[in-house]
Amino acid sequence: MSRIATKQAGFTLIEAMIWLTVTGLLLTALVPLFSASIVSWHRSSSQSEVQQTARLAIDSMVRDLKFSRNITKKNDNELSFIDSQGRQSGYRLNTNTHILYNLLSNDNPQPVTGVNIQKSANVLIYGDYGASKALFEVQGQTVFLHLTAVDTFTGQKIVVQTAVVGISEYLK
Repeated sequence: MSRIATKQAGFTLIEAMIWLTVTGLLLTALVPLFSASIVSWHRSSSQSEVQQTARLAIDSMVRDLKFSRNITKKNDNELSFIDSQGRQSGYRLNTNTHILYNLLSNDNPQPVTGVNIQKSANVLIYGDYGASKALFEVQGQTVFLHLTAVDTFTGQKIVVQTAVVGISEYLK
């Protein structure tokens, strides 16, 4: 008497090889898609960082200049003024390092962005006005700000331009 096995469990070698081939083809198609999505995510993250750095620099200058008086342009990349508390203050763009400094304390200028914030360390700030590429242009009590922030890794840049009029002139 011989018994015939009617129920078998498991995979055959051919089934396993077909499964491996299909899985390999799917992974081959998905890896470039995943890689492209990571590159896109890094690029958008970088663009966001550049925008935030430019916005922070402009917002800091606008806030201080709005309540200032006696605004003086020392050169294309340096302003001095009397702040709302009567202290001598200013802003200077170092054209070698491309870091914007707040000159509230002339003994120890503080970076507005870039050095103390690790993520912003790769963002450089440039002036962008006229042939001299000035950061500041002063006409009376109106200050025109022309700033370009550039990411050193991706080359992405954001250009921001605005004008500020000190309200202290109108409160007299």
